[in-house]
Amino acid sequence: MKFAYSQWIINHSIESINFLKNQGVNAIETGPDFLLNYDEKSIGEIAGKFRMAGIDFYSTHALFGGDNDLSQLNTEKRTKAVAVFKELLYRAPIAEIKCVIVHPGSVLNNDEEDRLDKLRLSIETLLPVAEKNGVKMALENMPPGHVGDLSSTIMKIVNEFDSSFFGACLDTGHANIGKEDALIAFENMREKIIAFHFHDNDGARDIHLPPPYGTINWPALAKEITKYSYNFPALIEAQPWNNASPGQLLKEVEAIFTGRFLAIDFAGRKVKCICEKCGHYCFGTPENMFCGCK
Repeated sequence: MKFAYSQWIINHSIESINFLKNQGVNAIETGPDFLLNYDEKSIGEIAGKFRMAGIDFYSTHALFGGDNDLSQLNTEKRTKAVAVFKELLYRAPIAEIKCVIVHPGSVLNNDEEDRLDKLRLSIETLLPVAEKNGVKMALENMPPGHVGDLSSTIMKIVNEFDSSFFGACLDTGHANIGKEDALIAFENMREKIIAFHFHDNDGARDIHLPPPYGTINWPALAKEITKYSYNFPALIEAQPWNNASPGQLLKEVEAIFTGRFLAIDFAGRKVKCICEKCGHYCFGTPENMFCGCK
């Protein structure tokens, strides 16, 4: 499985690009400012510099919340939000971005069905633009209390639109603090997933810890995910543990998804190991182990 590194704000200096390249980064997801705040020529030139270094832009996160909410009830504001989303979809191909991540909506106020109806209207307008420009839209499951905070809700909306350019984004951290865990959310969404946001937390707060430094059962989740042939990079939507390098972050997540999250037998149970020196989990085998120290 391939992985992407989060670059919400793009630093396109040669030094920064070479640093990412040397860390083994070959795909990134960026925030919306890159597409909305640069002119089209600059977007193409910057993306080209990354591609020359072997780094692709797979996805961009769309604006969300407040006036950018695609499910808001105010028609005038929602129409303006849709116009901004259209601009993202028009500009994404310039950077060869394949997918735009979409939040279905912000905090609920006992108005979910009305908000979902507005979301449908927004998607009906945006999906033809996405299809025409060859860019996919991925609807993300949300934290509790937001529009789309259940995988079943995400799937209901996705399945209403018969398009290969509209699918689901599984956000593991959001699922972990909600009414269903990440494994259940994956099982519900797996057939329509076109993007992943991998991060962890304490089961209560959306604090974007890197895998596996929270409470998600990553070995079990990774085992299920790797049964399927997802041909796109999964975003690690977190910063490296203990200020480690991007390369260390990628190395640890790759180890999880290749069954190398080290656990030893102790007192009749499997125990995960943390290095006393660096504070990182240990991966590999007892005979060939790595942590943040090496």
